[in-house]
Amino acid sequence: DFRPPHLRATVQTRGEVTIINDSYNSNPSSLKGALRWLTLSDGRRKIAVLGDMLELGESARRYHLQLGRFARNHCDMLIGVGALSKYLAEGMGTRRARYFENKEEALRFLKRTVRPGDAILIKGSRLMRMEDLARALLASLSS
Repeated sequence: DFRPPHLRATVQTRGEVTIINDSYNSNPSSLKGALRWLTLSDGRRKIAVLGDMLELGESARRYHLQLGRFARNHCDMLIGVGALSKYLAEGMGTRRARYFENKEEALRFLKRTVRPGDAILIKGSRLMRMEDLARALLASLSS
């Protein structure tokens, strides 16, 4: 049995909710791949919870906007977490995207929003520590 490295494409299910924890790191190429994978998941509703992609320098805003537009065809809802992720949400479009400054706000929203059958991708740059959000969401679904 193949097991992906820690925090890379780890799939866990709680009830009827699937969490794809790909929180180890994020860059434009890996995020596109993860969103394509989310499209192929079994979830009825695809939710991308995306932290900032750091280390992109002066191109950061442009990349976040581009990937937000890319996400339009790959998920039903985008939840941006962090200062740069507001551009992901902007690229996706406000009706299907939400933006939160921190993981705690995003978690509160997810707890109210997630429903059985959802597939949720969680991804962000290493410094965003999106695995904390994945762990907290899994715990809330277990209770």
